[in-house]
This record gives sequence, structure tokens and C-alpha cells, in this order.
Amino acid sequence: MPPPSAFGGNIGYDTHFYTHQHGKGSLYVNLNTYGHYKRLSWNLYGNYRPFSYGVNNKRKHYGSESELTVTWRVNKHLGITGNMRYLLGTLGYDSTTHEGTYYNFSSGRMKDRSFCFSLGFNYYMQGKNFKYRNKKSLQSTEQGIKL
Repeated sequence: MPPPSAFGGNIGYDTHFYTHQHGKGSLYVNLNTYGHYKRLSWNLYGNYRPFSYGVNNKRKHYGSESELTVTWRVNKHLGITGNMRYLLGTLGYDSTTHEGTYYNFSSGRMKDRSFCFSLGFNYYMQGKNFKYRNKKSLQSTEQGIKL
């Protein structure tokens, strides 16, 4: 039996219309997957849009919003989580604007939105002493369920 997991995504095309201009379109792709197997769980997300358009400009995008999170449950109380963001590189753009005789090119890279890694530790408070702090008992309305 395969591990419980899910995969989703979409591919689309946006068209923007501006006054006295033909429509300008851009393609985008979004993907997401998550799941778990035994004591390991993961979540992977990413989106990508190669170009976008404004009234008088075209913008080429670099990198993408992307993130991978993996959690390993070491034991009943301890978990370790690793996270990586911006897997496909630093976000940035090259923008070209032209209207009549005016022309402009600009480029930018977002250094604060580049690959980074983080590591975290989780402590899970489990056990009969932590379940219900108010000492009230819950009753199940279905047979076979023990709270």
C-alpha cells in the first residue's frame, strides 16, 4: 500500500487588457505535494511565471516561489523539521518599457529572497497528563472510539 500523500497543481494563462491595446497574456504553473510515511512527513510547493506584462512593459522573472519542508518525528515527544525556500534561485526580474521614442530597461534581484535553509526542533506534549487540562472527560457518540 502506498504512503498517504497528495499531489495537486494547475497551469493557467492570464490575459490582461489595457485601453486601446490587444490583450497581453502570461503563463503560470503552480504545484504542490504533501504526504507522510511512518515518522516522516513532507510538503513541497512551487510556482513559476516566466513573463508578466504591464501597460507598456514586459517583465521576465527569475527564480520562483518554492519551498520544501520535511519533518521527522524522532520519538513520541521530539521532532526535527528542515525547511528550504527559493529552491530555484534568487527571485528577480528584467523589465523592458517602451512607448513611442521612450525606452527603459531595468533589472533587479531580491537578495533577501534567495535560497535559505532552516532547521527546527519540535517538542510534542503528549500523554495522559497533557490531554485535557481542565480534567473533564469527553464522551464519544460513536462506538469503538476512545478519547
